[in-house]
Amino acid sequence: MPVIDYQLWSGPAQRAGAANDDPVLYDVGIHALAKRNLVNDYEVANELIALTLGQALGLPIPSGFPVSLDGHRYFCSMIVAQTGHRLPPGDAKIAVAADEFHCTGTVVFDAWIGNFDRHQRNFHFDEEDERLYLIDHGISLFGQNGVSRFKDLENKIGLYADTHDIAREMKGWQHFDEWEGRILALPEFLIRGAVEAASDEIEPNEQTACVDFLLDRRLRLRDLFADAQNDPDVFPKAGNPLFKIEKKDDSEPEYYI
Repeated sequence: MPVIDYQLWSGPAQRAGAANDDPVLYDVGIHALAKRNLVNDYEVANELIALTLGQALGLPIPSGFPVSLDGHRYFCSMIVAQTGHRLPPGDAKIAVAADEFHCTGTVVFDAWIGNFDRHQRNFHFDEEDERLYLIDHGISLFGQNGVSRFKDLENKIGLYADTHDIAREMKGWQHFDEWEGRILALPEFLIRGAVEAASDEIEPNEQTACVDFLLDRRLRLRDLFADAQNDPDVFPKAGNPLFKIEKKDDSEPEYYI
């Protein structure tokens, strides 16, 4: 995963001893923003699962963790903004032109986890450092409705140009194979572990449904993209067919990009 710099605070410097070669010690804290959606009981679980899977794929998602405060659960996302709490709005056109590789990964990942919400406040591209940052996956996966959302997404790519800025700007798919391959290569135990790590937030039957959804959907990502290739409501700038799929009887599909 690309290196991510976090916003820190620290106390005064201290030394362990008097020698010049003694290490300099600081009490350091990493600044994080705790959030809780009052109408979405699945937000923390969605964030935790997406974080683990996205980082395992090598996507630039800042680290985070759950906390309890005043009887409520919050998801803490480590702040990467240089000042304040919020990153500047993301410009998808600039991001896709400068880093098509990670933008392709973002679109494929979001399709896998059912995250249609990638507007300008849910990503940022730092032009100076040429770094992409992805934040806020609170309405992916379970969304707000729980396991019923998995059925709703069964035969849909789940992305829309009016809510997914990066999908709207995509023009080509030369990196699709790489990202599909990364998702398919994730060990099943890692996917199960990512969901089990959110066990404080979801019931056992919901964990099972989520794992089944992720394992099944990753096998059908290419077909979902192929079906959406000419849909202007999903990829309005992608042009003519993105994929040519030829299937032979009972053999595995052969895909051409």
